Amino acid sequence: MIKIRGLVKNFETARALDRISLDIQDGGMFGLLGTNGAGKSTLLRILAGILEPDEGEIFIDGEEDPADPSCKENIFYLPDDPYYFPNASMGDMVRFYSRLYPGMDG
Repeated sequence: MIKIRGLVKNFETARALDRISLDIQDGGMFGLLGTNGAGKSTLLRILAGILEPDEGEIFIDGEEDPADPSCKENIFYLPDDPYYFPNASMGDMVRFYSRLYPGMDG
């Protein structure tokens, strides 16, 4: 289960998330819809432990820190334009992400 309470994220003068609260039940489906700039990617990056919120709490299966390796085993964020290191092979990238996400099957 994912519990989000009062999540806030600011980027300079723009507030990307404004006190978001929601519960995502185990075994359920959840859709995240919104226009460009609505905060969807920001929320997903926070859930994946890539960004830290400015305020609020997130609990993923009871863990309070999305950057904790046990949380990263279950959530992965892949953007529309995936980032690859310059001159890296696919094997290099698999090894890199395997260190970040312990449960990843390389």
